[in-house]
Amino acid sequence: MSLLDRLRGIEEPKIPSHAFQAASPIHRHSAPGFSRVTIISGFQLTANDETELDALKAIYDSANTNAKKQRLLKAFDSIVMLAESSNEHGFYTTKAKINTRLTQAVS
Repeated sequence: MSLLDRLRGIEEPKIPSHAFQAASPIHRHSAPGFSRVTIISGFQLTANDETELDALKAIYDSANTNAKKQRLLKAFDSIVMLAESSNEHGFYTTKAKINTRLTQAVS
């Protein structure tokens, strides 16, 4: 199972993208009181999902300026929404494309 594939809706159980965006570790300011444990249990994340969650947080933490963090937040929101509809529209059809775009946002 894969967090990104669950967000994209190609693996079950699907994770609603807007709910994840609100609770994700890079949006904690939007959802006070959410911790890594809360997110893991709330979305029933597997060990593989947790690895991807930690990788996502590491990308955010690698942004060394507030401007880069804000750029990543905007990119993340767009990517998650577009990835969710990738089956219909062809956007972000692979995890590699998603990770590449997120990494570019903090470069």
